[in-house]
Amino acid sequence: MLVRSTIFGLVALVAAPAVAAEFYIVQDIQKKSCAISQEVPKGDAHAVVGDGAYGDEATAAADMSKMLACNPSDASTGAPQSPTGVRIQ
Repeated sequence: MLVRSTIFGLVALVAAPAVAAEFYIVQDIQKKSCAISQEVPKGDAHAVVGDGAYGDEATAAADMSKMLACNPSDASTGAPQSPTGVRIQ
C-alpha cells in the first residue's frame, strides 16, 4: 500500500508542471513589439513585461492590449496602435 502511494505521488509530482500552462508577455526590445509566449525569453533581445506569468492566454492578451510598452502611440494622433497579435512558440 505504501509503495503504491509513493509511486502515485511521484507520478503526480512529475505530471503537475506539464498540466499548468503559463503565458508571458514578451517584448522585442529593438522593435518595441510584444507577443505572447509560453517560455521565458533568454538573452537580452527580449524581456518579460506585465505581471510575469499568466494562467491563461486570454488574460495575457487582455493585459498586453492595455500596455503602453506594447502599444506605442501613433505620433500623428496619439492613439495607441493595435497589438500585432504575433505569438512566439
